[in-house]
Amino acid sequence: MSAVAAARSSLLTSLLRYARSPGLWGILLIAPIGARYMISDEEGRGVAIAVGEQLPVLTSPVLGVWLGIVVSTLLLPIGFLYLRSNITRGQPWQIEEVSSASRVGIMLGRFGADVAVLLGVLITLTLAGWVLGWRLIEGELNIWAITRALWMVAAPALIGLASIRIVFDCLPWLRRGWGEFAFFVLWMASLTTPIAVVEQTSSLSANLADFPGFVRPLTGGAGKGNSDIG
Repeated sequence: MSAVAAARSSLLTSLLRYARSPGLWGILLIAPIGARYMISDEEGRGVAIAVGEQLPVLTSPVLGVWLGIVVSTLLLPIGFLYLRSNITRGQPWQIEEVSSASRVGIMLGRFGADVAVLLGVLITLTLAGWVLGWRLIEGELNIWAITRALWMVAAPALIGLASIRIVFDCLPWLRRGWGEFAFFVLWMASLTTPIAVVEQTSSLSANLADFPGFVRPLTGGAGKGNSDIG
């Protein structure tokens, strides 16, 4: 079986298994519900993000970045646990590892299915962001600005999450508890590493250190020496 055929078969099989998973509806609702309680309203309820000891005005782009922060701080660990424990967890490794089908193709198919599910979650969060913007933003609502900011922050992190899951599945010793532990270490490092380079000017290396994708957008326009995040 060619790599393309193996990838297509693995993709369709994984998507069908995801569609039969009751947990899919739970993961689709986690991000919108979390956004409802994490985004600060006009009465100060929720999480407020300060840049340079100043609270940004809640405009459409700012709301999009805040929703991306919800994904990075709340959805990444939950999404990883879902990908590891959902209906696609049971895989016939003993058969696949001696099969003539391309292992690369099989993993690419599963990677595509994981990305499709995670981006589906992002679509539901985008729709929830439009509703939140209509309720919270005073002035003109720009749903395109909300969508663009959210996807620029969150989509690369979610695709990276799917790739981490596939890499862990390729290593036998990371398929179980050690994989969850290794991801926890990586996730904590991804949240703390951008703070270490927050004062650096924008560059490829500094931007790559921001895996969650929200520190550099928040500090990029704050000015040198005035980019503390609270």
